[in-house]
Formats: sequence, structure tokens, C-alpha cells
Amino acid sequence: MARPKKQGLDYFPFDVNFFSDKKIKIVKARYGNDGVIIYLYLLCEIYKNGYYIVWDDDYKFIVADELNISDGLIEQVLKFLIERSLLQSILLNSDTIITSPSVQHRFQEIVKTRKAPTSVLKELWLLSKEETQGCIKVTQKQGFSEINPGFSEKNPSKSEINAIKESKEKESKEKESKEKESKEKKNNMSTCVDARNAFDYQSVVNSFNSICVSLPKVQKLTDDRKKKIKSLQHLLGDITIDDYFKRVENSDFLTGRTGNWNGCTFDWILKPANLTKIIEGNYDSKQQQTSRTASYDIEELEKINTLDYLDL
Repeated sequence: MARPKKQGLDYFPFDVNFFSDKKIKIVKARYGNDGVIIYLYLLCEIYKNGYYIVWDDDYKFIVADELNISDGLIEQVLKFLIERSLLQSILLNSDTIITSPSVQHRFQEIVKTRKAPTSVLKELWLLSKEETQGCIKVTQKQGFSEINPGFSEKNPSKSEINAIKESKEKESKEKESKEKESKEKKNNMSTCVDARNAFDYQSVVNSFNSICVSLPKVQKLTDDRKKKIKSLQHLLGDITIDDYFKRVENSDFLTGRTGNWNGCTFDWILKPANLTKIIEGNYDSKQQQTSRTASYDIEELEKINTLDYLDL
């Protein structure tokens, strides 16, 4: 039996207005850059196979490992993409198929340059007869493996997935071992509590809840919050985490005491752009600004007075 012709693509067109699309903006707003990366990764996987992929827990495991993103977040993003019609889910013979009309429109635009028509499975082809171009040959339902040889045992094959899983698990254990050893060395070389708190997520949350009493308390420690907490100490520089939370709590504007705004939250003050404004004093109350002005070092003031005297 002749081997079926290649169906996957080597490339696909990318719209320069991709990030201006309202749906993409919503994905980014809800799930951050990880949400957009997951969507782009899935598109690449779909076009690599052709115009769809077969989705299961094994595939999810591979994506999570490749992107270093939790499988829980990947499930959330995929569900959201389907709800927003960026992707579509089809159930065929107990297999979950991921594709979309827009994916298939782009697919047929690429394959029309091929000499022979490209076969697609009728049950998976979402475009109408009028939308389907002559380069596409819609076939009746056949054996799944005949039309998609690479997916005869789900993409990729089970044996390949197990091999990848074992390899990734081994790499992950080795990486964890090296990271653990590195952390132990750092802890032995430094007694700085704040350095440890950079990775002690719950301790940071507890500090926030106890210091920023005017703001909503953190109830759940999500993966996204862990990432932001992990980079918090680096962004703060010489400022301790507790001092940063105290500055937020002392701000009449951020705590809503001015009555002008009450949207400040734990997640809001962890955003790098907002953090920079806070530590630069953009939201300080008048009392905080006066306190900073009065805290000049005496020697610095004497130098200023001396220079003024010399100028005279």
C-alpha cells in the first residue's frame, strides 16, 4: 500500500493584526502571555499535522512540558479558546478533535499550490461546499488511520508519547535535582530572609494579608501569582517585600481612603509597571511625601548648605 502524501504544512500565514484582535486581547487579559503562547503553540501543532489535532491527556502533558506551563492552565486556556470560537472541538469515534473554520481556510490556501488535491475527512471538515476550494477533496468517513497515518494511535503514537514522557520525566528529575542543590548552596551562603521569601510564596501572601488590611485578602495561591511573587524581590531591589506592602497600605489612594478609586488588589500591585510607579512614590499620600523629604541625611544637608555659602 502506497504511503499517503504529506498533509501537514511547513508554514502558515500570520496576520500582522493578530495582537490587535479583540479575542486575542481578551485571552491575554485573562491568562497573560501564557494564554497567547498556548494558542500559537496549538496552531503550529495543528498545521504541522494538517488541519486538526487529536487532543488527549498525553498530548496535554507534552504541551505542558514543552511550554513549562501547568496542565491545569492549558486546560483552562483551551476551554476558553473553544468558547470564544478561536478553536473548535469535535468528537469523533471517542477522539476529541481540535480545529476551526479559520484554521481550515488558511490550510486550503496553502495546499492549493500542490499539484494534486488534498484529501480531508468529511466529518472533520467545517467549511461549506461553497467555501471549499477545488484543491480540497472531501472524502467520506474511512478508517481514521488511513487518512491520518500519523494519528493511527493518536498524535504522535502511544509508544512515541511514552518515550517522550519517560525522557521528559528523567530530564525534569535531573533539573529538579540540580535546582535543589543550587538552592541549598544559596541558602547556606546567605541568611537573608527576604531572599528566601522570594520563593516562599505563602509567606509573601501572609505578609500581604497581615499588612495590607485595607485591600482584599488573597484567598488562593495560583500558578500565575507564584510566577509574579518569584520575580517580586528582583523587581524591588533593595526594598524589602514588607516595606513595599507597607507603602501600599499607607497610600490613601491605593487603599481607597480618598474615595477616588478602589480597584487596587494583590495582583494589581504585583504588575511590574504598577510596582515601578508605587516604589517611585506616584501614589504616596502627602504624609508619606513629607516623611521622605524630612529624612534627608544630615551630612547631605550640610553639603548643600556649604555649597550655597560658597556660591555667595
